[in-house]
Amino acid sequence: MLITNRSSFVQNRSRMFTFILLIVGTSTTAFAEDPSQPGDLRYQVYSNTAAELFWNRSSDDLIVTGYEIKINGTIATTKDALSYFTAALVAGSAYEFAVTALDNEGNRSTPATVSFIGGDRETPSIGDPVLPPVSNAVSAPGNLRGDVYSPSTIEVFWDRVTGATLNYEVSLNGQQATTTNGTSWYIDGLQSAQQYTVDVVALDAAGNRSEPASVTVTTRSRGPVTDPGTGPIVGNSVFIPDSSDIEDPDEFYDQDGYETVNVVRLDVRTEAVPGICTVDDTSGCTLADIIADVDHKDDFKAEIAVHFQGDDFADDGSVSNATLRQRGGSSRAFPQKSFRIKLDSKENLWRNERRLQLNKNPLDKSRIRNKLSFDLMSELPYLPSLRTQFFNLWIDDGQGPVDYGLYTHAEYAGKEYLVNRDRNEDDNIYKIEFFAFSQSDLKNVQVDESGEPVDLNRFETSLEIERGEDHRKLVDMLTAMNDPARSFDSVLDQYFNRNNVLMWVTANLLLHQSDAITHNFYLYNPVGSDKFYFAPWDYDLTFSPENQLINSYDNKELEKRLYYGYARGIYSDFVSRYYKMPGIHEKILAAADELRNTYFTDSEITERVQRYDAAILPYLTRSPDVDFTPYNQYRTQNFASFVSGIHDDLRNSFDIPMPPTLLSPTTQGDKLVFAWKPAYDVTRRNVLSYDLQVSTSVAFEANTIVLSVEEIADAEDEVEYAHDSTALPSGKLYYRVTARGNLEPQRVWQVAANTLKIEGTTWFGVLTFDMP
Repeated sequence: MLITNRSSFVQNRSRMFTFILLIVGTSTTAFAEDPSQPGDLRYQVYSNTAAELFWNRSSDDLIVTGYEIKINGTIATTKDALSYFTAALVAGSAYEFAVTALDNEGNRSTPATVSFIGGDRETPSIGDPVLPPVSNAVSAPGNLRGDVYSPSTIEVFWDRVTGATLNYEVSLNGQQATTTNGTSWYIDGLQSAQQYTVDVVALDAAGNRSEPASVTVTTRSRGPVTDPGTGPIVGNSVFIPDSSDIEDPDEFYDQDGYETVNVVRLDVRTEAVPGICTVDDTSGCTLADIIADVDHKDDFKAEIAVHFQGDDFADDGSVSNATLRQRGGSSRAFPQKSFRIKLDSKENLWRNERRLQLNKNPLDKSRIRNKLSFDLMSELPYLPSLRTQFFNLWIDDGQGPVDYGLYTHAEYAGKEYLVNRDRNEDDNIYKIEFFAFSQSDLKNVQVDESGEPVDLNRFETSLEIERGEDHRKLVDMLTAMNDPARSFDSVLDQYFNRNNVLMWVTANLLLHQSDAITHNFYLYNPVGSDKFYFAPWDYDLTFSPENQLINSYDNKELEKRLYYGYARGIYSDFVSRYYKMPGIHEKILAAADELRNTYFTDSEITERVQRYDAAILPYLTRSPDVDFTPYNQYRTQNFASFVSGIHDDLRNSFDIPMPPTLLSPTTQGDKLVFAWKPAYDVTRRNVLSYDLQVSTSVAFEANTIVLSVEEIADAEDEVEYAHDSTALPSGKLYYRVTARGNLEPQRVWQVAANTLKIEGTTWFGVLTFDMP
């Protein structure tokens, strides 16, 4: 029968060689929009295998974000630096190097090139070479200078002492850091806004040392202001400082062993005695039971006592000092499992943390996405991040240690998360399960007069409580969100921080964290505050491009379209209302420009990718990991270009509308009224209209369409179209609506957010109804 009342929409959801010693000249003229050519490209050959390039910084009308270095046509690296050292040359082989400047808009300079023979220490200079001095006295390195690239990275340069083959000892704040035969040194993992003194001493083959040359450099501050709410806006920043802004302690991500990218070994020894292992009694559970615990939704949580030790946590001599269980949701279905280790002691901690969350990330073939994302976000102001560490886990289950491979630890957001950040340990932290800020979520999170959940299981279907006991503020916020008398602006100002929301939304778009709409994020609510802050979680599927859309109603293509760009925001009441704020696209685009110019540059991403890859390569190319994920050396080469591509998409193609929502047809006399909540173009470039089709088949084959209407005008709150009900056949019918933009209607279009599941197939953008 015909549905006469409207039902609310339910959300679902080689190395190559050339020849000859030659400096190659190139034109100094570039197109106006391109960076200038790197200047004065020169080289120094140090040994049969080592050489170094130097160049002067390019200029640009935008911002030069880095330099691409090619060796014989193959990209060796991209970095924001003015030198490149390599120790992988072959004596007698010819090399051509090309250095190209890159800017924040993706423009490229004319490459500067230079060629030389590996191991040939002659350089193209006039006059005879200076002979080595007879004296054993060693001169100090000259012209020591430093460049600061980010809040945590610097590079120092010096002039080679002439007349001798020397090495150079480099010290940082009095501590020897490295010895090199190059004339530059790059370091990361520094604290922001801190002074560092670098000393460089020249050493000859006899062991004689020069006097040190010294330089002092200061790293950049991480945020635009050091005192939120009181400092000036930097340049034309879209982020306006506010007294409620949140930032992690400045030095937090560069301490407690986290300042170095490395792989730390962890050893776990089980102490389980086989026996009873049930929901009510886990005392007899074993490692095998933990590995078999693949259903994260049931009440059974297999857990065993273990002895834990590793770097930063020495063997304490105990029989057991921690518990081990499996962790994760869908990842449990994969053969390699993820684990949680929880220390028994609340005082004797690992890096001031009690829990280690060891993630295998089986869907991430690169095995660096999670760490790369959190480390990049640790540089951002206004958005808290998580500390991460690569681990090599070994488990001894009674037959000796067994290598379980590479894992990534992501900091647990609980008590120690708060204490380590100098926050109140009673603050509220929620991990989002499925949460849309909706009326149904409000019903799920009802609390008693003291703020305790009335039904904890129901509460945690929306949000999992990680910390806190009084949850009345959550109810207050959701009540305001769902109060039709409250404007979204007023709710945003009372319960949220605009800089935090803008940074969270923009970072997620650029990194392509498409889950963080109704899932995979934290909400943090300080005790005594109305404010809720977004924080990131689970970024193992980031660094991928937006889907390429085609003009097709194929079911899979419709799904891609519904999850493209801004469109996926429809599934969250908060995100969709935020996207509908006037001028929000321009703000997000300005924020994306700032992130791409500073924190998410191609050079920053590429340098981190190369460093992380180098650290984990030995583990990815051996058992057990290579047995499950064959190693692919190209798996990370496009990470920077993915972010750059999304930045371009944001400017050029994010006008794919947020979808309309179909309502059930109603009868009004002899008319059948179709109605839907309107679509929305966040960019506001297009005027939208609608095409309506009714079919006797859910697949909408051409010969099954019984009604087709085009160019139905848009409306602000609800779009309606009335049709003679007697002109439609009886029985089960299906209808769909397509929203189209007026500028490029064959590109800019969207179907409805409704889904229909029939015999295991999900159909997108369709609603069914019955005609008598």
